Amino acid sequence: MELKAQTRTVLGKSTKKLRRQGITPAHIFGPGVESRSIQIETAKVRQLLHDGVPKKLTLSVGEAGVDGSFDVRLDHLHLDPVHGEILHIDFLVKRA
Repeated sequence: MELKAQTRTVLGKSTKKLRRQGITPAHIFGPGVESRSIQIETAKVRQLLHDGVPKKLTLSVGEAGVDGSFDVRLDHLHLDPVHGEILHIDFLVKRA
């Protein structure tokens, strides 16, 4: 399964605005990859979680001048403890 993401420039407490717009903040990191902030459509994340996270997940990160496709696993899903809303996702790049 492939999930599309974009590089995120909105950081810190301003990410609340992103969530209200239907965008989930995320982070990608791992061996051989520069750690970076990304964003994914919340509807796509909910669908992924509803269907069950597949063993093979490809994350395509599109940004100006640099595109990348990474085999990842969902490392951590941060949820609001009261409402259960998705706050943030961490993706770990799998080793080759």
